[in-house]
Amino acid sequence: MNYHAKLPRRRYTNEQKLNIVKAALSGEYSKAAIARAHDINANQLARWIKEYRDGAAWTAQTTRLLPVSVTSTEFAVEPGVQSDDWLNGEIEVLLSTGHTLRLNDPSRTLLSHLVQMLT
Repeated sequence: MNYHAKLPRRRYTNEQKLNIVKAALSGEYSKAAIARAHDINANQLARWIKEYRDGAAWTAQTTRLLPVSVTSTEFAVEPGVQSDDWLNGEIEVLLSTGHTLRLNDPSRTLLSHLVQMLT
């Protein structure tokens, strides 16, 4: 008899991983207890949590669109600055917490990062 035969590797769907990670992050039970309940190694759960926090592809859910209103369509470009690199004006973001974030003359890079963080 071969007692050292490898068992087939278990596969988890993205939805299963997401549910396990959310249960672990809820704080209702310890991460070790969640791992035991789902028969996975605690290190595997820790890896999935890190991937979840880093925005791994398997964590992708439907994209939520942000409400946008344009208050001005006038754009002025400073000399020596490419119009594609810089947006002139003020952007106001109303957060769900009730706070307002105002950005004066934000760059495309800043706007890109802001949208990624808010979605």
